[in-house]
Amino acid sequence: MTKVLTFFRYEQTRQLVHLLQNPITLHFSVSNDPSFRTESEHENPFSRSELDPRFQPKPIQRSNHRLLAVLGIVGAVAILFCGGIGILGYFAISRIAGGTSDVTLPERSGGFQADAEQFIQTLATLAEDPSFEPLIPDASFEACLKQAIELAENDDLVPFSETLFIAAVTASPLSQGQIGLLDRLMLRSWLSQVPPGPSLIVGHHRIAGVRFDSKGNRAEVDLLSYDSWNQCESITWYFGKEDGKWKIYDWQKLEFGRRMSDEYASYIRGEPPQDSGFDEAIVDLSEAESAWYDDRKEEARHQIQAALRKPMLDADRPEFQLRVAYTWMRLEQWQEALAILQAIEKPDSVWGVWPSMAICYWNLDNDEEALSVALKAEQLMPNHPNVHFLLSEIYDRLGADERAADYAICALRVCTNDATLLSMVLDHGRPSDVADLIAAQQRSVVDYGWNRMIDKCYTDNVFGQAMLKETAQMEMVPGGLPDLIEGKLAWAREENDKAAKHFLAAQSIAELPAFKSLASENHEQLRLETDNFEALFRETPDRVELIRSLTKRAYDDDLYCDYETLVESLSALNDDPPNPWLPGLKGYALYMDNQYEAAIENFDAFADWIKSNPDALDSEDQWIVESIDYYLVASLNENNQPVKAIERYPNDLVFHDRVATYLLSDGQDESIASFLASTADSLQPSIKLQRLRLKAEQAMRDGNAESADKFHREAIEIGDALYDDEHQYLQAGLIRKWGEDLVRMRFESSAVEEVLSQDDLQTLFSAAIAEAASLQDREQIARWSEDALSLGLMSGESAASIYDQLGGYYASVGSDARASNAYRQAVAATDVSEQWILRERAENAMLAMLRSDQAEQARDWLRSIPEMDDTIPPSALIDLAMENEQTLLAVLDSASASDANEWMTRSTVRQLLQQKSDTKFLSRLLSKYPASVTFVESAVSGQLLVASGDDDRWSSDKLGQLLHDLFAEPFQVMPVAAIEQEAGQSFLAVSDSGQRIILKWSQPNYDPANIPESLTEKWSQNVDRLSIAIIDTLPNAKERLFRIVHGVADDNAIHFSLIYEPKNWVGPDLKSKLQWKDRVPVAAGMQSVNLTELPSEDDDSDQYVSIEVWDARLSDNGGPLDVLLTVSADYVAEKIPAKLTRIDVDAYDVFVVPQRNSLLDPTVKSGYEYSSYLHNIAIE
Repeated sequence: MTKVLTFFRYEQTRQLVHLLQNPITLHFSVSNDPSFRTESEHENPFSRSELDPRFQPKPIQRSNHRLLAVLGIVGAVAILFCGGIGILGYFAISRIAGGTSDVTLPERSGGFQADAEQFIQTLATLAEDPSFEPLIPDASFEACLKQAIELAENDDLVPFSETLFIAAVTASPLSQGQIGLLDRLMLRSWLSQVPPGPSLIVGHHRIAGVRFDSKGNRAEVDLLSYDSWNQCESITWYFGKEDGKWKIYDWQKLEFGRRMSDEYASYIRGEPPQDSGFDEAIVDLSEAESAWYDDRKEEARHQIQAALRKPMLDADRPEFQLRVAYTWMRLEQWQEALAILQAIEKPDSVWGVWPSMAICYWNLDNDEEALSVALKAEQLMPNHPNVHFLLSEIYDRLGADERAADYAICALRVCTNDATLLSMVLDHGRPSDVADLIAAQQRSVVDYGWNRMIDKCYTDNVFGQAMLKETAQMEMVPGGLPDLIEGKLAWAREENDKAAKHFLAAQSIAELPAFKSLASENHEQLRLETDNFEALFRETPDRVELIRSLTKRAYDDDLYCDYETLVESLSALNDDPPNPWLPGLKGYALYMDNQYEAAIENFDAFADWIKSNPDALDSEDQWIVESIDYYLVASLNENNQPVKAIERYPNDLVFHDRVATYLLSDGQDESIASFLASTADSLQPSIKLQRLRLKAEQAMRDGNAESADKFHREAIEIGDALYDDEHQYLQAGLIRKWGEDLVRMRFESSAVEEVLSQDDLQTLFSAAIAEAASLQDREQIARWSEDALSLGLMSGESAASIYDQLGGYYASVGSDARASNAYRQAVAATDVSEQWILRERAENAMLAMLRSDQAEQARDWLRSIPEMDDTIPPSALIDLAMENEQTLLAVLDSASASDANEWMTRSTVRQLLQQKSDTKFLSRLLSKYPASVTFVESAVSGQLLVASGDDDRWSSDKLGQLLHDLFAEPFQVMPVAAIEQEAGQSFLAVSDSGQRIILKWSQPNYDPANIPESLTEKWSQNVDRLSIAIIDTLPNAKERLFRIVHGVADDNAIHFSLIYEPKNWVGPDLKSKLQWKDRVPVAAGMQSVNLTELPSEDDDSDQYVSIEVWDARLSDNGGPLDVLLTVSADYVAEKIPAKLTRIDVDAYDVFVVPQRNSLLDPTVKSGYEYSSYLHNIAIE
């Protein structure tokens, strides 16, 4: 009786286990590489369940009524025997327990191995004939199978035969022919209440094989289930007839090595407590994974170890171990997963083991072992597309390109809908694979492949010619395919008119919708690339659809072209009847071309057409209406009609906010005064609020801090009543501006804690302290931080941003002890789930301690903070600073090449590397780990405009003397070799103390329409611009910048602006306004000035060249290619001769060896290999 009672509880658990813990798919977990698979739908990338593991319910516990049900069955049997009808009763109950069907199941011999051999034969058939489709002579079974697959894809129950399942359990080798009557009775009782079924089919499937018995009453179906994110699983379903109808009665995923009936049989034959151990351990495993995601990692580890120690049946343990390995793999703990996989006693009996081991070794950068176990997997399951995928990736990383390509095409032949496999084959780009590629795509149900293959013809002429040759030999050529290929090839040769003819021909003859769409899209893009709108509009047969397409692209910020040319071409159209979409596109083009009045007219016409034609937009395109409104408000603002924008949208709180924000950023006193006069009589709360914002700005400019404070308070009070939860971000903006203005005016507002909630106080103080830090105002930093402490704002997670701002301020002025303390407080207050922020703050804290010679204290502190999910631990920063070469190299060796490269490009790491630019330690590091050539960060930068005069004042001698006078130390001023598009010159000034200052003189062109009257007095036909950037890590960078600007400025100075900060200074008497006193010299009367720089007429900057084209150039050159490498720092792009040595197309990396040292970046040295972004190289 104990067995029967346990069984009922067990079944409830086991059913949930199989609903929630389906076998997972295996994949590599590698970022930034489209050929590696990740799960996009769930946080758990390996999960095959639609439920996140962290939300899995507990198993249903047994209850008293179940106990009574069991006792009732026992009692009924006893009554039958005691009533003298024992024999008849026995046969009656046996019939109930066993049921009836049209099928007698055969004896099973060989267990899983026999099932595996059947599936291997199926795979062999597909390998021999990838187009093979099994014949299904029974129409009723074909309909049943189709329905079963659809139900499984929707996670619904498939029609199930209880009777045959009980027979399958009885016939299982694990039952040993000893499934008793009571066991069968209880099994039927459970199955009738909660019928089980095969697990969810995700993505695509392929019916690989179908086998019928001699009587046609039983069938076995081999399935392959996969998609672009998950690897191919091996599934067998077993069907039989019951009452003349086909039903499923058993199933398995070969990755787990047993049928469902085997799993039930082993349980029934087992004894407590081992029989229930598997179920309990699965629940524990799920809870452990939830704990891990909730950042209770140590608890999760203990739970997993405890689950592994649970007693369970021998037949259950291999599957459970595999599930544990899968869990560790989901969590990217590859070493732990590998240890579990290695503990599985009979790995050849569980198909999931060897592929999983290969993945673990691969992610641990042990390519040789990965290959070894992948080859074992190939021996175990030959011709399996999953194994082919793994071997292709492994061989690719080992540099065995041909073998990698062979395995990739083998996998694609079978899994034709797999976009990842298609990408792998195309990346190898072998012309010999073209026939297989076309054949696979013809059998595919997705159109993605055609697009990729046709695009490949543009970047790879040899591949394109092979495609063209193959189509010429085909008996049944898909209509339009040859023209699409010809069009791409002609486009690559810049024969645009010929390409257009082919695309138009393909569009007219194509039968497949995918080809029609491809032809249309390529023709459109071809003409857009050269701004040939006249030809585009003339050639396109359906101009209404074309303009509609272009309008949607424009409103979706995906239309890049010469807008002036577009306006001219649209104006020349004279369609009859008029194209209703044309005003929408023309309005956008006019707006982008700064023709705002005409843009408003067209936006209005487009909006009116949509309103009068409710069916003009389908439900998916309703966003266009919001886009029209957005651009109308923007056009009205730019056309100095903010009041009209308010009138058009009288109830739109967001647009009202945008109008006031525009007036604040535009900065013109007259515009603000005009708006306030026009809206003086408004009683609407939203308008009153915006008026108060503008009045506060006027008071700020007049130097009236008390009035500005009053207006801010009144605006916030209205906003508190006006803004709901959806608009709280607007209220937060009001509070932040109040805090910033209080700091700038150094005004102490009374009783702010009585006006604001605790959350709003946090917003106010965070903004105020950020502004004080930006101004480097020590007085305001002290005042606001002391008040924050007294108000209880410096504890808990909400204090993290304040401490972070304080840390940044103290670091910028050279107070490293206080900086490290503030950063450590920020780390302590940071939520551990914010890993990126946590790491950044921790590294800044360590830098401050390292600058104070506290390396050991930094290491001790690291041990006390939460562990960070990073392949390279934070302690590596300390090892770098202390030049602990052996330890550092061991850490970098254990990480992947991409992780090591990413670490070397971090801002904190680069600061230390630059300090070691002249050491042998850096040379040894660079020789082993290619760093990336990246943007040189500046501490601060600004631009000064002066009326053009004596160009000699910008000479290296004059600038060097100026810096010497300002800082009382000599500077070496060196010209930077840069390709300039404008008159001028760039210099790098370097001092013995370590100052590094970029100085760039130029003569830019500004749009006269945007030059405010306040600047026109001194604005001559030409202006000189001196751009200054401090690129060293010494303290007080902002103060040094203002000392330079103040030293340069004279009576002809017109305007100064900080880059990356919205602060401007204008005359009169600009020089005195730029004098540093005890902070950034902000004062009353400052206003925003937005100047628009016009492009240089002789701007011949390099056009974009794809990585495939670069790869072809390098290959054609037969060796390293001479290029120019760009090292950028704010305003200057230094050009360095270099050798392009290799290209990794998959990782989108190019590798170069500079031929001389860089001036701007001292870590870029001649003779060492670096990775580079594509836009940083050009033909020399």
